[in-house]
Amino acid sequence: MLIYPLQSNEEVGEHLCQKLVKFLNSNKSEFQANLIGDLSYIDNRAACHTGIKIEDVQYHYGTFMLYYSFEWTIYNGCADMEESGEEEESLEFTVDEESGEIEFSFSDPSEFIPRNREFDL
Repeated sequence: MLIYPLQSNEEVGEHLCQKLVKFLNSNKSEFQANLIGDLSYIDNRAACHTGIKIEDVQYHYGTFMLYYSFEWTIYNGCADMEESGEEEESLEFTVDEESGEIEFSFSDPSEFIPRNREFDL
């Protein structure tokens, strides 16, 4: 559970976006594995070793939107091959006005449909 330290009587809204970027960057080790998820849609050997980069947080109609990116690599020593790329993603989340709890809106992985991507492996 990730708790943002709201000040007393502080309302949740657009004014929190930059504070949330800083807070999420400081605490990304607690949630970034869930944001990266299973990379088998790229390749079964794909891995992310650098973690996520938080690009921005925006507020829209009562929810926040987290924009982030991460780099992936595929290494196959037997074929003398190394591929890499970058994914740019976004995810909705909310901040509870009373507790400050951040709740990410993760999709059901079984519903995940990767964007059309072509990889020369």
